[in-house]
Amino acid sequence: MMDGMYLRDVKHESQGLVCDWVYVDVPDTWIRLYYKPHESEDMGSGFDFYAAERVSIEINKETETNEWHKDYCMVECFFEGVAYFDGIRHLFYGSEKTGNEGYHYYANIESTIEALKRLRELELKYCRDF
Repeated sequence: MMDGMYLRDVKHESQGLVCDWVYVDVPDTWIRLYYKPHESEDMGSGFDFYAAERVSIEINKETETNEWHKDYCMVECFFEGVAYFDGIRHLFYGSEKTGNEGYHYYANIESTIEALKRLRELELKYCRDF
C-alpha cells in the first residue's frame, strides 16, 4: 500500500495535473481543495475537484516558505469528483493511486465536515441548477 504521492504527480482523470488548478485551503486541517471550473459558454456548468490531504513534506529551503511545494509535498486523496450544472454528481473517497480508495482510516469527522463545506461553497458558485 502506498503512503501518498508527490503533489506534482496527482492527476484528475479528465483535467490533468491537479497542482495547476486553483485551490482553497480547508481551515485548521492539512487539506487543500483543488478545483477547475468547466470551460463552457454556459455559466455554471460545473467543475472538477480534488481534495488533497498532506501526509508529509521533505524539509528543505523551499518548504520553509511553502509546505505545499509540489515537488516535496506528499499527499493522499481525501476525496475527488465532478460537479455539473445540477451539482455534485460524483464524489469518491480516497484513491487507488494513493492507497486509500473508498475509505478514510481513522476518519476525522471535523476535517471531513470542513472540506465538504468548502465543496458546497464551490457548488453554489459554479453549478447553476444545484
